[in-house]
Amino acid sequence: MLSKEERARLSGEDQTGGAPSLVLNQIRLNGKKGIFVFEHVKDGLVEDTDGKKSYAKTPLGEEIDVVFLKIRRKLVQFRKDEKPLSTSEHSHPSNKVTLWGNDKIEYGMAATIREKYPMLRTQQVIYGLYKGELVRIILKGASLGSDSKAKANHSFYSYIASFKKGADEHFYEYLTKLKVVEETSSLGSYSCATFIKGAKLNERQQEVADTALKTAADYCEESDAYNASKAQTPIDSVIDEIPYPEEMKHVVPASEEYPEEEINADDIPF
Repeated sequence: MLSKEERARLSGEDQTGGAPSLVLNQIRLNGKKGIFVFEHVKDGLVEDTDGKKSYAKTPLGEEIDVVFLKIRRKLVQFRKDEKPLSTSEHSHPSNKVTLWGNDKIEYGMAATIREKYPMLRTQQVIYGLYKGELVRIILKGASLGSDSKAKANHSFYSYIASFKKGADEHFYEYLTKLKVVEETSSLGSYSCATFIKGAKLNERQQEVADTALKTAADYCEESDAYNASKAQTPIDSVIDEIPYPEEMKHVVPASEEYPEEEINADDIPF
């Protein structure tokens, strides 16, 4: 028997409605506190005593074990007293994306939008497993690549590049330990993540990972198709009153994170 999601996809119903959605809890690094936090996105936004809304958070400490499954990216610009600009997730600068945050929604190729809004910065969105749960892991800034990083500490890009295809090693077949390390730049000291290769998954763990990978990959494929269908006209083509996506209703202000360095494209191994 088909699942409801499979019926919707096969019937074409998804193509006649809004953008595909996959609501997942998130893990990100709080660079100010130097810990990883688990954001309970599935529970929705909650209001604090000051009337501000955010996701409930659970501290995870300075080290966590995850399994990286699928690597995506998005472009984000934090703006004082304004909504952040953010593109939809994508895999390559040539992919078509949606840009949220202005009064009107824009569609176009990621590289073209990046040229139009040069203050956009890369965030990597990794679909991964944490204690058996499919989550989004958000990485940015110095965790992706930094001249200040000690040689013994992998950046995200150097870590992914360390898996040798010729040796039949793949990041989605291993545990990865995320560990907080402290770095220093002209802006002072800050915390970022480094990456350590763990044990290879056993057969049962790989089965769980494969199921989660298929869920993530199916969603990404549907999302890319949707954005491509909306971006058939030049970037100046806009549509009013598109709702802000669930994953962008709350973002971590830049002040809570480490320096937002722009990533050198040569450092990206995919």
